[in-house]
Amino acid sequence: MERKIQVFCGWSGIASILLLVIGMGPVAQLSPPPSAMITAAEIAAHVRANAANIQIGMFLVNIGVALSIALVVGISMEIRRIEASPMPGLSYLHMMTGTVASTFLMLPAMTMSVAAFRTDIAPETMLLLHDLSTFFTFLPFSVATLEALVVAAAVFADRSAHPVFPRWLGYYSVITGLSYVPMGLIGLAKEGPFASDGLIGWIIPTALVVPWYLVMGGFLVVRGGRSTGSDA
Repeated sequence: MERKIQVFCGWSGIASILLLVIGMGPVAQLSPPPSAMITAAEIAAHVRANAANIQIGMFLVNIGVALSIALVVGISMEIRRIEASPMPGLSYLHMMTGTVASTFLMLPAMTMSVAAFRTDIAPETMLLLHDLSTFFTFLPFSVATLEALVVAAAVFADRSAHPVFPRWLGYYSVITGLSYVPMGLIGLAKEGPFASDGLIGWIIPTALVVPWYLVMGGFLVVRGGRSTGSDA
C-alpha cells in the first residue's frame, strides 16, 4: 500500500507541474510574465480580453498546487528512509517547507482570479492586483530554497549501498534552490536580468524547477513501481 502511495505521489508531481505550466502559459497567457514596465491600461486590456481563460487557467493552477503537495509527501517519505535517527528532522523539515511553498502558489492564482472577475475595476487597481500576484509568486523564494536544500542534504547523507536518490540529484537540487534566491530581489528592478521577466529573475529558475518536478516525480514512480512489482 505504501508503495502505491509513492507511485500516486510521483504521478501527482508530474501532473502538478504540467498543470501549472499549462494553466499559467497557454491558457491564462500569464507566462512568460508581462514586463514590470507594463502600463495599467495594457494589463487591464490583457485581463479583460482573456478573463475567461485566466479563470480556467487559475483553476488548473489550483489543482496543480494540490497535487504538488502529494509530491512533497512522497519525497518526505523517501527522505525518512534515508534518516537513521529516531528524530526525522530532514523529512519533517521537507514536509513543512514543501507544503508552505506549494500553498503560497495559490495566492497569485486567487489574486488573478479576482482581477479576471472584476474586469470593470480601474486599470490602476488591475495593475496592483497583477503586481500582488507577481510578488506572491516570487517573494516566498526562501521557503522553496530551503526545501530544495533539504532534499540535497538528504541525498548527500545517504551512505547506503543502494541510495534512494542518485548523488547528482543532490547537486541539481542545490543549483535549483539557489537559483530561486534572486527572485526575492524583483522589487529592485523593473527591467533587466533581475526583473520578474528577466534571465536571472525568472527564466533560469523556471528552466530548472520544471525538470526538477518531472525528475522527482519520475523517481517516485519508478521506485514505487519496482517495489510494488516485487511485492506482487
